[in-house]
Amino acid sequence: MKPFKIAMLQCEFDERDECHSYHFAPFMDDCDPLVLKEVWPSSYQYHTDINHPNEFANCEKIDGFEFVSVWDVQGLERAERFSRYVDRRPRVCDTIEEAIDGVDAVVLADGGGDGSKHLEWVTPILKKRLPVFIDKPFADTYADAQAMVELANKMETPFFTASILSFIPEVDTFKASWARIPEPGQAVIKGVGPSNGAVIHGLALMQGLFGTGVEWVECMGDMPREIMHIHYANGMQVILLNTAYATFDWFRCEVWSRTSRTNPPKRMYAQSDTIGDPEFLPGTATVVRLFKQMLETGKPPIPYAEPIELAALMEAGLKAHESRERVFLRDVMGGE
Repeated sequence: MKPFKIAMLQCEFDERDECHSYHFAPFMDDCDPLVLKEVWPSSYQYHTDINHPNEFANCEKIDGFEFVSVWDVQGLERAERFSRYVDRRPRVCDTIEEAIDGVDAVVLADGGGDGSKHLEWVTPILKKRLPVFIDKPFADTYADAQAMVELANKMETPFFTASILSFIPEVDTFKASWARIPEPGQAVIKGVGPSNGAVIHGLALMQGLFGTGVEWVECMGDMPREIMHIHYANGMQVILLNTAYATFDWFRCEVWSRTSRTNPPKRMYAQSDTIGDPEFLPGTATVVRLFKQMLETGKPPIPYAEPIELAALMEAGLKAHESRERVFLRDVMGGE
């Protein structure tokens, strides 16, 4: 089977290079680790190891992809740098339309973005009937998320959007530890900051652990979505702390049982290991495998209801911060 020809769209508006294009690329094609060391030394130290400094020793490469084109939202210089990163030197393009010409699928990388431009960027891709991976956050409003789902369905062309926090092995490992306690009823998830791109990781980790079905959201703190109180329809309650960038605590989760205390007392508490860059890598491999599965089957690898709810949570969190009132997801989603 011929490899899928992929266009890489680098969509980060920050001064730095697009972090996620460099993060994902070695899982999909042959790349130069010394370029990563030059551009993203923090990623280089996790993608490689001390015994194999010139190899992507910690990356599971998934065969079947070729990056053939690259476009960058800020212009040719950053796109040319990414082209130098990939051994086959994908062509550098001036426009999205040029980049997606003659490809089988698209990766929209937006590591530092807020999701607000994704509908604009994804529309010409889906109209061309090209499957696309859409970086997190999928969208910053429910309306934009729903519009992308409706367009994908109309064009009969699938998309996949994900945070790797939903697919890290620690999700299954931590859930397996709950066998030692009665049914969980309360959780605290420690995130890494209040930006859209950071908050969505914490929400995705929550969704990986507890699924969909959120009923309402409340917010505290000075920054939008800084501290989110999330209530599921089944009674599960989650506090998501999006409170720091500089401490590098990474992510972690604590869970308490919802049952009453007994005498003698049962074990009622479980805590995950910390989850950071080293733990992200196998999650990335899973995301890439699911993307390939979508290209092979023509079907989305996860139900669209999952990213739709995450987009609604992002919007509900902002409204709850502004109003200091409880916001129900059904109101954000128009009664759905």
